[in-house]
Amino acid sequence: MTGSIPSLRGAAAFLAVCLACMPAVSPAHGAPVDPNPLSLLKHKRVLIINGDNDPEYHKAPRDILTGKINLIKAAVGIATLKVVGNADTMTFATLDDYDLIFFNYFTRAEYFLGKPFEKGFKEWVSKGNRGIVGNHNTGAKTRGEWDWFRDTVTSMWYMDHKDGSQPGTIHMTTDPAVSKLPILDKLDAKFTGSDEWYSFDMKPWHPVEAPTWKDCKVLYTLDEKSVAKLTDAMGAYHPVAWIREDALKNRFFYTTLIHSDAGANSDFYHSLILRAMEYAAGYQDPVSMGGAAIKREDGVSFVSSSRRVDVDVRGAFTLSIWSASGEKLYAAAGAGKQSLAPDPLAKAGLYFVRLESESGSFRQRVMIY
Repeated sequence: MTGSIPSLRGAAAFLAVCLACMPAVSPAHGAPVDPNPLSLLKHKRVLIINGDNDPEYHKAPRDILTGKINLIKAAVGIATLKVVGNADTMTFATLDDYDLIFFNYFTRAEYFLGKPFEKGFKEWVSKGNRGIVGNHNTGAKTRGEWDWFRDTVTSMWYMDHKDGSQPGTIHMTTDPAVSKLPILDKLDAKFTGSDEWYSFDMKPWHPVEAPTWKDCKVLYTLDEKSVAKLTDAMGAYHPVAWIREDALKNRFFYTTLIHSDAGANSDFYHSLILRAMEYAAGYQDPVSMGGAAIKREDGVSFVSSSRRVDVDVRGAFTLSIWSASGEKLYAAAGAGKQSLAPDPLAKAGLYFVRLESESGSFRQRVMIY
């Protein structure tokens, strides 16, 4: 991190970082990935909505994935997981019993329009800190079906696929900031399978896009050259999986994947859905000081009497302590998990702590008393 540190006012505090939830990406062939122990998924109440509207589309891959989700429940230790065929009559009072909703191959979300679920789900989302997962044909396909769901959940306007199911290869993002996120931990860098390769209205290929698309982080894109025919080819940038977090701390995951039974039964898809549910559930707050966890909130400062800074990251790190006026007071380098006692923290005052590692960057104001 470069540049000067701004002057700081008021009390603040910290710190130690556990960025193990943001590891480097590596392939995971031959078996599903292990659950991330820093995910809060096991503590969440999960509702799975299966898309059994009439007509009932993609039943076989949906049933396969339902079985995978039950394996995830057992592996993670999720205490509350309910699977329902549909949710038209669910109100907010019922939905509020859940922290995470998974639309599992939900045929067409516009079926909810005018039903109790439409109002209840909007209120559920408005409360914040919810998790929403959707896959394949979940969501509105075109403008005018359920625009709120398209803009708030999937963040994309569909264009109907015209070429049927065919083999293709997807690649993980090369954006270093996204590739280090815990949702991509140990997932395969690429995957080949048969799918209905949806195209979308999005800039610059199309002049109009969903208003929330600008806030999305793309995880995987399609290599269009790997597909025999795409009537609505999008060119070099064809997203197939993405995430977004809104101002209310709601976390959204959506993927166009996957249409085929073999793809739904693959270890790759099993792993991707596990990571998606973990992301939607959120992760443990990585901050502590003197061995005691501190719950941080954006824009809120903390006061501490501890002089010990605990760092827990993967790989090498550098830690620095700065004065409120921007003077660098301390620097140290290390790797992995270490406990440090920076000399400047022996004196009461206001400080600024920075940590840089291959997992990411962290900074926090600290008031030592």
